[in-house]
Amino acid sequence: MQFSRQSIAAVAIMLGAFMALAGINITNTATELLQARVGASLREMTLITSSYIIAEIAAMPLMPVLVRRLGLKRLAVCVLCGFMLASVACAHANSLDTLIVWRIVQGAFGGILLPLVHTSIKLLLPQNKHAAAFGVFSVFASLAPVAGPAYAGLLSAADYPWLFYINIPLGLAALTGLLWALPGPDSCGQVAEQRNCRLDAFGIAILSLSLASLVFALEHGVEREWLADQTIRASLVCGLIGLMYIGYLQTRLQQPVLNVRLLASSRFALICLASFMAGVVIYGFVYLIPYYLISVHGYSPAQVARVILMAAAPQLLMLPLMVKYAPRLNPWLAIVAGALLCAVSTALCSRMTVDFAGDQFLWPQLIRVIAVPLLIMPLTLLSLQVVSDRDAPSAAILFNVARNLGGAVGVAGLVTYVEHYKVVFFQQSLLQFNQHTLPMAQSQNSNAFASQLTLQLNQHSSIWAFNGAFSILSVSLLLMAILFLTLYLLDGKYRSLSASLSLDHARTGNS
Repeated sequence: MQFSRQSIAAVAIMLGAFMALAGINITNTATELLQARVGASLREMTLITSSYIIAEIAAMPLMPVLVRRLGLKRLAVCVLCGFMLASVACAHANSLDTLIVWRIVQGAFGGILLPLVHTSIKLLLPQNKHAAAFGVFSVFASLAPVAGPAYAGLLSAADYPWLFYINIPLGLAALTGLLWALPGPDSCGQVAEQRNCRLDAFGIAILSLSLASLVFALEHGVEREWLADQTIRASLVCGLIGLMYIGYLQTRLQQPVLNVRLLASSRFALICLASFMAGVVIYGFVYLIPYYLISVHGYSPAQVARVILMAAAPQLLMLPLMVKYAPRLNPWLAIVAGALLCAVSTALCSRMTVDFAGDQFLWPQLIRVIAVPLLIMPLTLLSLQVVSDRDAPSAAILFNVARNLGGAVGVAGLVTYVEHYKVVFFQQSLLQFNQHTLPMAQSQNSNAFASQLTLQLNQHSSIWAFNGAFSILSVSLLLMAILFLTLYLLDGKYRSLSASLSLDHARTGNS
């Protein structure tokens, strides 16, 4: 990849997106810092993360409108500055409510940065550079969910401001690179046409609120027992009704700013479905490892950070490899390879025992280092290749929303599965052990024996539940690999048949 000014500008926006992605779960391993600073309970800490995610997804549909009004450079500068200012405000927050408010602001700016990467690559770089650019971004995107919690776990309570101050040097580096690479006034991506602006603005507002309602339900459904809670039911109903209304609203606009009708294309819909699944794997896998180590083995945040960091350094080595080899990869086969490697990575974690702890996660994480960029890069590239230049911003929005929704659904679903089957496996084990251990309990100190037995059964039940969660991810990825391999083979046969028919037609015409 030739480092022209345009490519440096694209990398600068990627760095901003890296901050936004790392910010999603950076507070997951910062329990001690947050308890010391704002006195948040474990349940309240989920609000700090979920508020960011909800704001991020809700803000994504705003990006096409803002690009058209401001242009790429002005929008990127405004969003980077806004994200840094919100980070400073988070660092100085002294109460839970204040922190949540600024996390919402931070997430909103982050939600605009993520799809802006796709738009910047499409607008700034020639098509033959897209694969290498998306290869670089795939490494950023796979490193960010690991870097955030790993960095937070290494901080002490006195270092709380640096949980958010870390965004300042990263943001300034991105801002400097962007301003140097694109000097002077820039109207790239700016469109003067404002037809249907009121209807577009209303539709985008409805879409943002609908996505926020759905993500709220997904983020808090586990702790509120899903449909048993009235707020969760209302959020799901409002979200679904809003999305149906958006479908109706699309029929009234010939050229909507956010073209949801792209999902009517089977290829683009399949790519978004794969993006959804990639979100499930990326965020689900990264969430399950700390969850397992803390709940089963009692690891501290610092110990969890050290386990996660085992894969961080090798991930940086993927950067030059993706720049060099990404343009040579067949995107459909790369998705198959990435899905299969992810399946192997999760399968290695599906047969855990009591002795399976920190060091045993090395190989699954190293395989993931190779697998995730292979999965993200071709999906991102295909998401823009199958649409027109005019629809590129809409495609970027839908692709990123699908991935982040996949992350929210994946984490919520996996946590629900683990918590449910921990109880189920514990009850089944207790029934099996009762008939064998009752005579022993009567002959020994029954309280001490019962306590020890309960502790052991809890640990084994938790491990079995986590094994099941990793198995679900592995089987889903295997099915995804089979689907894309089948589509690749069918596409190859279709092209061969078309070429053969064209050749026969040409021979008939000549004769």
